[in-house]
Amino acid sequence: MNQALAVVEIFESLSLPFSGIDALCIETDAMRLMDLLDLNNSEITIILCSNAEIQSINSEYRSKDYPTDVISFAYREEAFPGENSDETEYLGDIFLSLEKAKEQATELDQKLSCEVRRLLAHSILHLIGYDHETGEEDAEKMFAKEDELLLSLDNS
Repeated sequence: MNQALAVVEIFESLSLPFSGIDALCIETDAMRLMDLLDLNNSEITIILCSNAEIQSINSEYRSKDYPTDVISFAYREEAFPGENSDETEYLGDIFLSLEKAKEQATELDQKLSCEVRRLLAHSILHLIGYDHETGEEDAEKMFAKEDELLLSLDNS
């Protein structure tokens, strides 16, 4: 059985480590989250960027002209079935602003690593079909799953 794979790419405007966060930390957390979701034989790309870069993406693809923390681009329209297969499925791309994550961590009085982990869980759930913007019930399901994943990571 193949393992989940997370590849980290970095926009030129950023340099790692960023406030103690490095690519290996992000890859490891993403792969642990994918394992908890039984996303074997799947791959994602995480693109680390600045507020200016994610604002440009947010404006172009979501018509929202402000920086956000994370944007997910799924490669499939329907929910990921989670079937075991010998073929690797590419789930999609995650754009994550480390600057915005740092701002939010400061506002929430928590470590940047905890906020990045939360954003990874949130965005991976989007890639497999969860969506908090489609209604209150869907939001409750997504946020409950996010909390469950984060608790499992903390306890492992």
